[in-house]
Amino acid sequence: TRRMNKKRLLGIILSIILVLGLTPMVCMTARAAWSGEGDGSASAPYKIGTKAELEKFRDIINGTNGEVQNNDACAVLTADIDLEDAGWTPIGSEEHKYTGSFDGGGHTLSGLNSSGINVGLFGFLGNGGTVKNLTINGSVTIPDTDYQTNGYAGGVAAISEGGTVESVSVNAAIIVSDTSYQGSSAIIGGIVGKNEYGMICNCSNSGAVTVNKTAYMGSAFVGGIVGDNKNGTIFDCNNTGNVSANTDGGWASAFAGGIVGESEDGTIYHCNSTGDVSVNATSANSDAFSGGIVGKSGGGTIYHCNNTGKVSANATSANSNAFSGGIVGKSGGGTVQNCNNTGDVTAAIDNAGMQFLIAAVPAMLRLAPQMSLILLSTPAA
Repeated sequence: TRRMNKKRLLGIILSIILVLGLTPMVCMTARAAWSGEGDGSASAPYKIGTKAELEKFRDIINGTNGEVQNNDACAVLTADIDLEDAGWTPIGSEEHKYTGSFDGGGHTLSGLNSSGINVGLFGFLGNGGTVKNLTINGSVTIPDTDYQTNGYAGGVAAISEGGTVESVSVNAAIIVSDTSYQGSSAIIGGIVGKNEYGMICNCSNSGAVTVNKTAYMGSAFVGGIVGDNKNGTIFDCNNTGNVSANTDGGWASAFAGGIVGESEDGTIYHCNSTGDVSVNATSANSDAFSGGIVGKSGGGTIYHCNNTGKVSANATSANSNAFSGGIVGKSGGGTVQNCNNTGDVTAAIDNAGMQFLIAAVPAMLRLAPQMSLILLSTPAA
């Protein structure tokens, strides 16, 4: 009958609604439209050959400009790309860390121009995120920082939390113009600003890495490869760029190293640096840490590393201190083994109220005869 048919139809509709309600929605997740080849999976990564396609990929990772967010999408470059020095918003944010695989395919990204607080080609790499087989040319800049806000910058990524960077070469100036607000710090590296539980291997930097000024009660962590390395692993990496930092705000500290600015419980091996490393503490009550490989070590292992660049630390204001070393500027523990320095090492203090000076370059490191220690001190009034 008609009444029975209506009841059956209603029952079928209700059953379909119930099934859809209980069915997992994983397979129904919307995918971003991609006009080129690939679907973003590991087996069929997005193929990127133009600036527009790279920007679209960035928007997919970040979930911006109307794209469906997918921070584990994979991609491979199919051509060299010129970013034309246009302002670049990094791939991956603190909210959506990049966890996919980005393969440069041996190609070059030129004209990178990333400026802000957490900057680089990528902003944040998350656990499992990988960037490899790529050359990057351009500039990365932190123009200033906010009150008690840290700025992170790297040619590849600002911050890596469990990510991997492999076989990447960077020729980009990494510059912090100023950290003028109290308590703010700059953490910058030629490859990655901060590397926490991440791995960086077979990478090189040839660009200058510079902090021009630190804030009152602020710090600068500056490295040819990584600014701040916490429980991270760095191996088979090379730096030829100059590394420098200046403290100019009072009660400030600067840590600079040919490979790493400061390393805590990390592992660094088979790394080489030929760039000059210099730190100038020009404000009162400030410390300068400068090392051919690591500015300051707080544990971990450094072995089979070599430095040939000049290393210098200078303190020119009251109650300021300078620490300089061919391998490590100052060590707070850990192991340094089978390392070699042939670069000149100098430290100078020229201030009233000078407290102490340490040339942290143990003889066990097979230092060259030309290593020198210079102490200039003006007697306290």
